[in-house]
Amino acid sequence: MRNNDIVKLDFILNKIIQTDWLVTADELILAGFYKPDEIELLKQDFKVFQNIFQEYNVGEISLEEDNSWIRPNINSIIFQRNGGFTKKAQDLVDKSEKSKLKEIKNTEREDLEIELAKSNIKANKLNEKNSKFNNRVNFINITIGILNILVGTIVGIITYLSYKAGLLG
Repeated sequence: MRNNDIVKLDFILNKIIQTDWLVTADELILAGFYKPDEIELLKQDFKVFQNIFQEYNVGEISLEEDNSWIRPNINSIIFQRNGGFTKKAQDLVDKSEKSKLKEIKNTEREDLEIELAKSNIKANKLNEKNSKFNNRVNFINITIGILNILVGTIVGIITYLSYKAGLLG
């Protein structure tokens, strides 16, 4: 769809509402949108316009070759008051832009999630290393504790036996 097609669609919409009657392709020539020698292009475009009016349910159409027209229906005025085809086109552009922004945000979020996952893997490996180190330190501490108990017990036994034997005191 060409940019000035929106202007033509709104022209047709306004015309059918103002006249409360049908509009034919000839109206677009009279309004200066087409030159009289562009009749084939006009016929093609007018069929497209009719399909658009039908798709948005804002007009009734006749597709007869010699009697092709668009006329208002009950939705025409409401559609016009809500901004017509200009508003609809802008909404589609806005929606497309929002969709692109959402896609960019999703990509950024996915990238961040990947970075977070990598960071978590590194942290898990580091925790695993620390856990092994901590287990070794705990083993050494327990061993030293047991040795301290054994040495203390042996010293206590030797002291006791020495005392009993009269070597001490």
